[in-house]
Amino acid sequence: MRMNANPNLAQQWQALCDEHEAARTAYFAAFGVVNARLAAIGGGSASTNPTNDELNAFDATWKAWQDVKDRMNTFVKHHA
Repeated sequence: MRMNANPNLAQQWQALCDEHEAARTAYFAAFGVVNARLAAIGGGSASTNPTNDELNAFDATWKAWQDVKDRMNTFVKHHA
């Protein structure tokens, strides 16, 4: 990527990287909640399914992470 010629591109890329990290962190936090509930059910220590709010957060954070990755791919294709 030829970002050295345009510092603004480097700033834009860094902003996308920061957004990616935040989205990934949010996704894994939501995944952890759902996964813990399902693992407890599988292990026989609980019988409570993930709540609708937990599943909605899991879905929303996945979509947000995918959105950032898509925008990063577009950025690379446009500026490479």
